[in-house]
Order: sequence, then C-alpha cells, then structure tokens
Amino acid sequence: MRPGQTVNIGDEEEVVLDPGDDTSDDSDDDVAANEEADASIEEVEDDEGQAVHNDRVAKTIREKAIEYMETDKGIVLDPREVKMALQIFPRVSGLARRVHDSSTLKEKFDKLVSDTDSLKGNRQALIHRVPTRWNSDLDCLLSHFYFKEVIEQLTAIQSLGLKKYSLSSEQWKMAEDVREILLVSKFFNSILYSDYIILLAL
Repeated sequence: MRPGQTVNIGDEEEVVLDPGDDTSDDSDDDVAANEEADASIEEVEDDEGQAVHNDRVAKTIREKAIEYMETDKGIVLDPREVKMALQIFPRVSGLARRVHDSSTLKEKFDKLVSDTDSLKGNRQALIHRVPTRWNSDLDCLLSHFYFKEVIEQLTAIQSLGLKKYSLSSEQWKMAEDVREILLVSKFFNSILYSDYIILLAL
C-alpha cells in the first residue's frame, strides 16, 4: 500500500499515512495549542519577534478585559468556558496547518470536498492563522466554517489522529460569536482605513 491510499476494511475505512505523520489520538486538550505555539516560534525567526510581541499584547488585553468584567461589571467568567474558548484558534489553525503540510491529509481533504455537494463557492483549502498578517484570524475562522461539514468528517476518521483538532458543539457556538465580532471589527477598521487614505490624498 502507498501513503495516502484508502483501504476499506469491512464497514470502516483506514488511511495509510505518510511517514512521520502523527497517528496518535492524544486526549490532552492543550496538544493543539502547544503545536501552534511551536509553529509560531518558527515563524518568529523570520519576522524579528513580531509574532511574540503580538501574542504578548493579545494576552495582556485579554487579561485586562477579564479583570475589567469581574471588577467593574461583576461578571465572573466560568474557567471551563475560558479554557474552551482559548482552544478554538489553536485547533482551527492547527488543523489547517496539518492538512497543508501533509500530502496524505490534503488528498483526503480534497476528496471529501469533492464529495460534499453542499459546498457553494470556489474555496479549495483551509486557511491557517498567520500571527503577523492582518485579519488572518477572521480568514482562518471563515474558511473553517465554510468547510465545517468536511472538517467534521475528516476529524472523525480515527486513523488520522485529528480528534485533538475537532471543536465541540459548544466551541462551534463560541466560534460563531467570535466570527461576528471579528466581522464587525473588520467593517469599522475598513472605514477607518478608508478615511486615512482620503486624508493622505488631501
């Protein structure tokens, strides 16, 4: 059998992975986050630490926002929900990165896309998060929602070891809220940027 070949065994399906592909089904909730952190470190080598700076700023803003909600508004966040929310982007972007980097997973993903009639549009690939690129969080999330049906099929194949990248039903709902917030943010940022360009032209 060659890597990437799909073999039918009774009612189940087995996929032969490329050498070096991870087949483990690690139950650790932080695996995807750790892998994305390692990937960001590699990118930092090319951007002179900008990704590290962005992550630190984001973490500081997040901590200040949580503190403000608790002290000024009396809203105490459920630690379980906070943990689930913080897992969303590492899982979303991590899956996109894994599919992009593995010819076996890419082939399987492409096959599922071609077999899914409900997809409307010309998108062919998942977009992974790039810490130094504007709006990459939104682009990453939008592509994940576009391929939701495909992703749920892909992560359900036990032999691929992608369960750690799957989102729970609660996380999908949280991701919908994040998507709407990011869309609003993009809208207002585009207005501000347009005004800035007009001012430069005056």
